[in-house]
Amino acid sequence: MICNYVLPNFDFHIANSAYTAEEFNESVDASKTRRWSKWFLNFCWRSFKSPRVPFYERIFVNARGVDATHFSPDRRSDSVRGEILKQAGIPNDATVLLYSGRISPEKKIGLLVKMMKILAKDAERDYRLLIAGTGPQSEWLKTQGEKDAPGKIIQLGHLEKDPLADHYANADVFVHPNQREPFGIAPLEAMASGVPTLAPNADGILTYADNDNAWLVEPEPEAFAAAVRDIFSVENERPEKVGRALVTSRLYSWEASTARLFALYDKLYLRFTADPDIYAYKETPEPIDFV
Repeated sequence: MICNYVLPNFDFHIANSAYTAEEFNESVDASKTRRWSKWFLNFCWRSFKSPRVPFYERIFVNARGVDATHFSPDRRSDSVRGEILKQAGIPNDATVLLYSGRISPEKKIGLLVKMMKILAKDAERDYRLLIAGTGPQSEWLKTQGEKDAPGKIIQLGHLEKDPLADHYANADVFVHPNQREPFGIAPLEAMASGVPTLAPNADGILTYADNDNAWLVEPEPEAFAAAVRDIFSVENERPEKVGRALVTSRLYSWEASTARLFALYDKLYLRFTADPDIYAYKETPEPIDFV
């Protein structure tokens, strides 16, 4: 278990979002881990000679980055879009939704199927969902997708970086169903590509996404379907949100993320050397209670 073995073995922990950092904190919070033994946790942390520093003072956040040069609206092209639609067997006048990620239960793929079941009944637009990725739920998705939204969900399999970037930039909407994402690199890649991004209003995605640069709703099929329609019904709002999303994605470029990480390393080094005694590994750890 992470709180008994992983966390006490390191002096510092760097989380990729505030959401992940909070999960670390909660894993050692006695009020939220009543099923675990305080005695055993203290035993482990003493045995591993963990630094005698409050755990919440040892967690730091450094958000991940996106290749904001490779994933770019500059890839948008009528010819590239036409080729994507042709290969997927989609009519030229269809509205193209895209999901990129692992096809597995924890990614809440079922939400996408239920969303498409609703959108398939729309009389005004022909919505099609492209799925870029593979995973253990691929066969289920194929079967259930054909049952609930025949011909509306197309699996592309794994895409390499170049074709994936082309799909991002030439989609009409990017949809991300998982409401428990530690950070969520795919929605950030979509925002950098200039595509309207729809995601749950929860957890790690909120590191960079808000209602000014994305469409954030409850992770329910009806809410997702309504948001997809809303993206096209409010014409003046879409370009403004997409523009703000592009600005946000530049703040989370790999260069910016790496610069912040090196600055954090310097901070951790100064903290470590300022009071080395509390980080020293002693043969006989002091009998301190960590919880």
